[in-house]
Amino acid sequence: MQWIIPAVVLLVLGFIMHFSGMHFNKALYSSSYTCLTAGAAGILFAGFYVLVDVYGYRRLTFVLEWMGKHSMMIYILAACNLLPIFLQGFYWKNPENNIFRLIGIKS
Repeated sequence: MQWIIPAVVLLVLGFIMHFSGMHFNKALYSSSYTCLTAGAAGILFAGFYVLVDVYGYRRLTFVLEWMGKHSMMIYILAACNLLPIFLQGFYWKNPENNIFRLIGIKS
């Protein structure tokens, strides 16, 4: 409840500001946008906390745990375009037989 109550207050405050004339605007990081995203993140965090720590559903968050452990490698692969180069760079006999074609994605 210590996370849900402030998160809901921020969401309501964000919507009140939006409908009062201060619209959601990510480019300007308006106050309504900031309240909305902080409130949504707080509710999401509280939901994951209840699922994982209270009820013990760790299987549902395995991918998120893996991404947290390997976040720097994921960032490097995505930011430097190494992942697409890696996936298209390995092929069998001709360039059209790459990993993308194997999993059904047209490159």
